[in-house]
Amino acid sequence: MNLKKISPQGSSAPVEVKKIFMQTRLFFAPLPTQTTKEKRKIKPVLDRNPKRQHTIQMIRKQNVHPVPCSVDECDASIPRFQCSSIDPATGAKCPLSFCEDCLQRLYNETREKIEANNTLHVTSKGETIHHCQDTNLEWACPVCREICVCNFCRQHTPSTPSALSVSMSKISLVPGPSTTRLLSDQKTKLIDPPILTPIKLLYSEEEVWVRLQIREFIYRFDTLCALEKRNFVTLQNVQSDWRVKSFAAALVWQCLGIISTSHYEAGVYISKQIPIHIQLEHLAGDFYAPHLAERIVQQWLWQESLDDPDISLEDRKSAFKIVLQRQGMSMEQWQDIGELLASVGFRTLPVPTLYNSDATTEKEWEKEITTIRQFRRLKRHNSPMTPLNELEMVQKLLEMLLLDTRVREQFNDSKDMKEKDQQLKNERTEYLKEYTRNKIKKSALVSRISQLRSTGKDAPRLLSESELECLEVTMQDERATMEIKELVFMIAKQKTEKRLQPAGTDNNGNTYWFFNDMLKPSTECTGHTTYGNSETWWAYGVVILGPGFNGGTERTWWCLEGISNMLRLEKYLLHEKARTYSKSEYALNVSYLTRQIERRIQYLRCMEWAVFGEGYFS
Repeated sequence: MNLKKISPQGSSAPVEVKKIFMQTRLFFAPLPTQTTKEKRKIKPVLDRNPKRQHTIQMIRKQNVHPVPCSVDECDASIPRFQCSSIDPATGAKCPLSFCEDCLQRLYNETREKIEANNTLHVTSKGETIHHCQDTNLEWACPVCREICVCNFCRQHTPSTPSALSVSMSKISLVPGPSTTRLLSDQKTKLIDPPILTPIKLLYSEEEVWVRLQIREFIYRFDTLCALEKRNFVTLQNVQSDWRVKSFAAALVWQCLGIISTSHYEAGVYISKQIPIHIQLEHLAGDFYAPHLAERIVQQWLWQESLDDPDISLEDRKSAFKIVLQRQGMSMEQWQDIGELLASVGFRTLPVPTLYNSDATTEKEWEKEITTIRQFRRLKRHNSPMTPLNELEMVQKLLEMLLLDTRVREQFNDSKDMKEKDQQLKNERTEYLKEYTRNKIKKSALVSRISQLRSTGKDAPRLLSESELECLEVTMQDERATMEIKELVFMIAKQKTEKRLQPAGTDNNGNTYWFFNDMLKPSTECTGHTTYGNSETWWAYGVVILGPGFNGGTERTWWCLEGISNMLRLEKYLLHEKARTYSKSEYALNVSYLTRQIERRIQYLRCMEWAVFGEGYFS
């Protein structure tokens, strides 16, 4: 039907008005007066009961969970279960209740399981739900367990609860087949732990720990101990032949020189007078440890006829050090060191001492002096001192160095470490900028070489290839320089750790230890592939004490080496942590442990660039 419209000039000639059409990809159709979306949006509102519509609006306004299993949706005759959980912050009881049919259909919870009352309910984060005390049935609703699947909860939670989270929200308190099959029935991929290698101990476990403590102390105070570089190669392997006779003599003589010039605060030594008539005058008299160490040094030099005043004291000490390392420590000298240790409070010593004696009368002193004289007359081949006893004496002597205030100041350099950290960050930023520019330049050169090769221009191509080769060498050198700086900073940071302690413990009862690398680049030592480094796990791996991952109970020493195995261990620990659903001490230990694993991996990668070559620790 044609429509007529009055023309602008006022004539009555009919004008045909065209219909307005909407163009789409498929066809032409008339423009609708109202979109389908608006119709869909209005229709449910018109069909709703006014009272129910008002209730829905009030719920949305207050942002409160709607009443589950309402009478409009479920049969009122079906039994309902009232939630007994309380809010830990306010103590308010949950007002929600669910019908039996919805619980069985949506959450697989039957009346028998609920009324058994043998289930510990937790949230999706592993937090235990508390219940009110005035109830006979402790049951937490799906809303409190954060596993509700209604539209309201889906809009207010980041993700829909999975079947695993619904099952993990109910932890049975009665052991049975259902609890053991809890995780195996779920479609979750378990991560296998890495394969551990058992460590064969060549010494007793006590001696191994003494060696480790000496090793870590020397790592932190290498400049203080002033050992020869070849000794660092020996210390790299904990169970190698340390040549205890020569090694202990060198450390004892070095420690005596430091202690004799130390400054001890009041209260770190024993106030006890030793009789002068014991014919050991260098041990009697003043009980101040630095003065006693100085008298011991003078006595040892006099016994070797190195008391000539015409020779400088430094030359005489250097000559005596050579003699002492060749002959080893005598029982007389070990007894002197025992007296020095006893003067600052060390009680359990393998040698008899006057400072630890309980003698008070003259007769008792004579008895103690006779015992000490007999010990001092013993020869080395008849010595009751075992290599473990000598190492224990050395360890205590190293600990005695920490009583000096100057030595302790080396730990208080946190401000210096912050400055180094900031400086390294700035250098790393500049390196990344330069690396980005070189990478762009390299990409342009590669593209240019490809174009020149296709056009047959050999002279410019050879020039570009030479330039590309120089650029790649420059990029590798800059990367190696940056990795060495990262390595030096990591070593300096490791030296600030005040004590040797484990990195953490896992859920299987395994304790993880990370020991340091004695052949660090800062010492300019060689021998990374020599006999002294035959057991590389002490410096480059992870040492584990415990039953392992095979379900045993016997405590064993294990080791794990290689970056790929450490990454697998980290992934396994994080997977086990996610399965716990708790915020216990175990979770905290695992978090710290994974950070230590990442530090060890970073150290190994820096060592690859600085010393070994890329892929050495893969």
